[in-house]
Amino acid sequence: MHCRLALALALVVLSLAPGASLLADGFIYIEPHVVDVPHPTPQPRPRRIARPQFPLRVTRHHVTVEVDGNVARTRVDETFHNPNPRQLEGTYLFPLPPGASISNFAMSMNGKIVDGEVLERDKARSIYESIVRQIKDPGLLEYVDRGLFKARVFPIPANGDVRVQIDYDEQLRADHGHTRYHYPLDTGKYSSGDYNNVLISIALRTHAPIRTVNCPTHSVDVARPSDREARVSFEASRLTADEDFILDWNVGTDALAPMLLTHRGSDEDRFFLLSVAPSVHRPEPAPPKDLVIVLDTSGSMLGPKMDDARRAVKHCVHGLNEGDRFNIVDFSSEARKFRDGVVEATPENRASAVTYIDGLKARGGTHVEEALRAALTSFPAADGRLQIVVLIGDGEPTLGLTRPDELTAMVKPLNVAGKRIFCFGVGVEVDTLLLDRLASENRGTTEYVLPGEQLEIKLSNFYDKIDHPVLTNVAIDFRGLATSDVYPKPLPDLFSGDELVVLGRFRDPGRHTVLIRGTYLGKEQVLEYSLDFTDEGPRNDFLPRMWAARKVGYLLEAIRLHGENPELRDEIVHLSKRYGILTPYTSYLIVEDESTRQPPATGLETIGAVRLRETLRGRADSANAARPGAAESAGTDAVASDRLQFGGLRRSAGRESIKASDVIRKIRSGELGEIESFVEERVNRDEMRMQQVAGKTFYYMSGDRWVDSAIGSRPIDGAREVVAYSDEYFELLREHPGIGRVLSVGDRLAFLWEGQVIVVRVQ
Repeated sequence: MHCRLALALALVVLSLAPGASLLADGFIYIEPHVVDVPHPTPQPRPRRIARPQFPLRVTRHHVTVEVDGNVARTRVDETFHNPNPRQLEGTYLFPLPPGASISNFAMSMNGKIVDGEVLERDKARSIYESIVRQIKDPGLLEYVDRGLFKARVFPIPANGDVRVQIDYDEQLRADHGHTRYHYPLDTGKYSSGDYNNVLISIALRTHAPIRTVNCPTHSVDVARPSDREARVSFEASRLTADEDFILDWNVGTDALAPMLLTHRGSDEDRFFLLSVAPSVHRPEPAPPKDLVIVLDTSGSMLGPKMDDARRAVKHCVHGLNEGDRFNIVDFSSEARKFRDGVVEATPENRASAVTYIDGLKARGGTHVEEALRAALTSFPAADGRLQIVVLIGDGEPTLGLTRPDELTAMVKPLNVAGKRIFCFGVGVEVDTLLLDRLASENRGTTEYVLPGEQLEIKLSNFYDKIDHPVLTNVAIDFRGLATSDVYPKPLPDLFSGDELVVLGRFRDPGRHTVLIRGTYLGKEQVLEYSLDFTDEGPRNDFLPRMWAARKVGYLLEAIRLHGENPELRDEIVHLSKRYGILTPYTSYLIVEDESTRQPPATGLETIGAVRLRETLRGRADSANAARPGAAESAGTDAVASDRLQFGGLRRSAGRESIKASDVIRKIRSGELGEIESFVEERVNRDEMRMQQVAGKTFYYMSGDRWVDSAIGSRPIDGAREVVAYSDEYFELLREHPGIGRVLSVGDRLAFLWEGQVIVVRVQ
């Protein structure tokens, strides 16, 4: 028995149980002769649960983190359930973050304290590699650059639970005010099924004001009790834990305290994320602004909508600051003004405005053209002020110019001074194409108030936000740095509590001077920063896909608002395939007749061999269908697009149009929850067809191998071929730090690494 334990590196001996499990952030290993899982020829596609030797389930996973300055203390409290009818014995392993030290370990083992052992990276690497060699599963290779905590686990009761609690401390690295906390949550992909009852709670305290708090991997809630404190929480009743949890923040005392993240992708692709945020404290007094509220008082607003609108507009009037100027334009069959032009927000003028609002009646048609003309001519010269138009309406234009292209063309010469137009659509009959175009072309945003929602709440929240403009007319000059595809376009204004996140691509890594220009707290300013655009340092694998999603969002918006052209469509399809982003034009469900599948090919098939369905979503019953023949794209693709609420891509009104507008806005702003859920629920529901690892997108090809989308149509002559689990295979792992994450995809794969195609095959 002792020899066997030594041979298995003391990882586990299990009595006759049919499997092993990576337990959340730890794993239990079974000697390979106990589990016999033959591989048929041809090997079938990978299943979603591709490791039958890992049967334990995580029924509770709570993580509590306290960050004080640059020291993080993490407590992991988790419960594992053994659904097997046999008692198990094994070893608990925990991949440690770099530089972490264990401060406490406790396990419910018949009331006894269990001791553990911390292994440094080199010894831990030999354990990871040994497991991979024995069970022929490359998954663990992504952890070879981590240390390891190891402890014996016995007994794991049959049909019972084991609770483990582990505490560790780590010194976080700060770089020019930027700090990152990295929690190894991704080991959960080796558990049997999803995690249940997941909670991550982080209390953050710093010695300088916190400017930005960003979690690029999970949707979190952030509370800011003070300028030096933040509380971050993530909660899920069920979670597919296949991605590490990352939290970034930056601190600083200067005007904007920028934070820069960079990443080098496949070949020469380089990406950056630049984040700037003013102080969370509102400046006093607030810089003065001009505000004109344009309110639809046509007959369709009669009843509760009109009452709600009156309350909302009065909230804005009451909230005006000393030094602000304002006006009110109401419109039905014609437009009317509270005053001929904007007036000072004196107590007397505000009181008169409230009386005017109370007297508004809903009647007549909808003359949007006249209302916009009246609003835009209410402003005097800007004299450095931020000038804002807020348009509130519930229907489509019925008088004067009515088409979106006519109205936006009319607005253009009237708004050469750059007034911002923000739109609020009430109900489902609004012309979404008009409102979205007005906002998009005039540096504003659109908000829709659906039946059952209150305009007063949404407009009040919006007005409270814009009450304190901090940085307006923003422009970033990268000086000598060559950048491309920088988003958002144009750069938005920053209000108190806002954060500006800019993504793009760059060349020529190194330190560069970046100038941020704008009106800062009412005064023209140029802020200069020296930033390090390097491709070294921490991995930011999420950046390529985040950047691509932003670009896809802007391309989709261009098609929705201005019509389709082949160039935009082809670019969306290219980005969709390359970076794994669902769009109305691309379905990831691979078209492959199972009855004609061939044994594994000896050569490499390029990504072009994957027959992905490229469809243009449209509906036969829609007068705004994207193009003739769109209705022919039915079946699975129709279901896919409906799941993502893209059905109203070219509709001008209705719930589907509002949903399409909302989804595109979320993609533009980097909210990928809809895309991620589609991949999990439909693309990989029954079989793994796509993986995203180390910033790369892999597709499962007809030749029974995973192929890196970055290969594209690149010729494969001269590709380096490596036999999985051979000495050369593990030498490759040692030659290239970081390549373990790519090799963990599978034992049959082809990928691009530092300009060379590498093919991994089974002997």
